[in-house]
Amino acid sequence: EDLGGDLLESLSGFDTDMDPADLKALKQKHRAKEMQEIAKADAKYLKAIFEKYAADRQQATIVFDVAADMVRMCPALNKRVKILAILSIKNSFRERYTETPYWKLKLAENNLTKDIKVFMITPDNDDEISFLGVNPKKSRIVMEYELDGIYLAKESFAESDKIKSIDKLIDDLGKLL
Repeated sequence: EDLGGDLLESLSGFDTDMDPADLKALKQKHRAKEMQEIAKADAKYLKAIFEKYAADRQQATIVFDVAADMVRMCPALNKRVKILAILSIKNSFRERYTETPYWKLKLAENNLTKDIKVFMITPDNDDEISFLGVNPKKSRIVMEYELDGIYLAKESFAESDKIKSIDKLIDDLGKLL
């Protein structure tokens, strides 16, 4: 892979006689950092889109389609895409609080999917997981134990290592890269 003599000569202080193995390692390091920065920028972009359309499930599908299109349009992403996490979004739970933990357990059964993280995002409209107190609700206990993280879109709630503000979601997703 030729980097182009003119470009190399224009970079002051660049050793053009660099060992090929060192040059290859430098290229890989640069590309990995570049891909991480691209992924973070894409995540911020998707967060902005998601926040705009999250109120409506049909519109949330648009977010997924945009992400899929981004992957399809970028050959570098298309070759490197790996599912790192699933974001489950629910406004309230009622008796459905076991659905997402169930799918987390199903993913854990297969070697191809066992490393996929499962996160819940919710405004917790029914205060099923917001309150810790002396007797937390069964839904909080189950979801906090089984899921990799729960992100609440509300101002006041009892935080833990796994239950956090939605503002921390992007940073936590970045840690998966």
